[in-house]
Amino acid sequence: MVRWGTTRIPYVVRRSARRTTVSIAVAQAGDVILAAPYKATIGRLDELVLAKAKWIVERVRRKSERPAPGMREYLSGETFLYLGRQHRLRVEREQAGQVGLIRGWLVVPVPSALERLVVYVVAHELCHIEHPDHTPAFWAKLGSVMPDHDARRDALPDLGPRLTW
Repeated sequence: MVRWGTTRIPYVVRRSARRTTVSIAVAQAGDVILAAPYKATIGRLDELVLAKAKWIVERVRRKSERPAPGMREYLSGETFLYLGRQHRLRVEREQAGQVGLIRGWLVVPVPSALERLVVYVVAHELCHIEHPDHTPAFWAKLGSVMPDHDARRDALPDLGPRLTW
């Protein structure tokens, strides 16, 4: 943590053997993240944060002023950030086929009887973009976008085999 005037700037360090420079990012939630090589000392990282303090504080402020994202419904037309680009979701009812990107659309064929489960699977996979494993942070993210995810997940063993991907 660094103090800039009366402002405290806590940060998290992610170290990598492949990194040769330090990068500073402000995550969506306002967390300050430094990606650094192993050889970078905490003293040097503190100096870099102080040198960029004005920029960091401004970015954290902007993030905190943004309205919270609305609840996703996973309906056709909603947009999602996927592989660094925005894609629109298109749910095709009663269509046979595979999930895929087609001309900027993330196309998900869904038999109407199973729509709730497919929407759960799509939400589950989209949460993996931010959290690649099933950590508590992953389940918290899924719960924030789909509060009834437990009930939907519990229905998968019974109805899931009817889904063909």
